[in-house]
Amino acid sequence: MKILNLFFEKQKRESSKPFKIINTLITVSFIIAALLAFKFGLRFFVKSGFLLGGIMFLVNGIEGYLIKDQRKKIAADLCLSALFFLNYFF
Repeated sequence: MKILNLFFEKQKRESSKPFKIINTLITVSFIIAALLAFKFGLRFFVKSGFLLGGIMFLVNGIEGYLIKDQRKKIAADLCLSALFFLNYFF
């Protein structure tokens, strides 16, 4: 049960402005990709979702590293990012 708390805990800090901008740009690009997915098919949509998840977890891991967050949380973000990227590429 302690592991689940790692993923669903409330953040004690707010993201810095550059990371908010990066997350917003990534989300907007995903929405544009989702609109294009109807033209290219469902597989493109699913693959772009995995790519978005991987990038978002990677950005959160980098941000956590820069502000010296808990190592468990950073490791979890980077591992989830790797899993999403593996699903995207294979």
